[in-house]
Amino acid sequence: MLDIKLIRTNPELVKEAMRKRKKEIDIDALIALDAKRRELIYTAEQKKAEQNQKNKLVPQYKKEGRDVTALFAEMKALAAEVKEEQAEVSKLDEEIRALLLSIPNIPNEQVPEGADDSENLELRRCGEP
Repeated sequence: MLDIKLIRTNPELVKEAMRKRKKEIDIDALIALDAKRRELIYTAEQKKAEQNQKNKLVPQYKKEGRDVTALFAEMKALAAEVKEEQAEVSKLDEEIRALLLSIPNIPNEQVPEGADDSENLELRRCGEP
């Protein structure tokens, strides 16, 4: 399985390799799914950080005698949003993994182009087949 970092940083290399292998794989769709996944992870982490900030305010509010029910409601809403985003990230992870498993390895530059071994170039033959 190819590393998603290789595909992300050098998509043209992978596209050219797939062209040589005569495989129809949408590398751009894979990159778009990866970008969406990374964006969701970023927003979930931001919301977790916000939730942690609010969590640190609870003792301070209690010490001052302020009502913390609104703060708890905000934290609960943030937790629900984070949970939804993490579920979507898991779904995207599965889709990305399935796509990555369908992508063959990048062939060596010396390998002749072709869809399968029937298009290979015979270099030598020993005995009768």
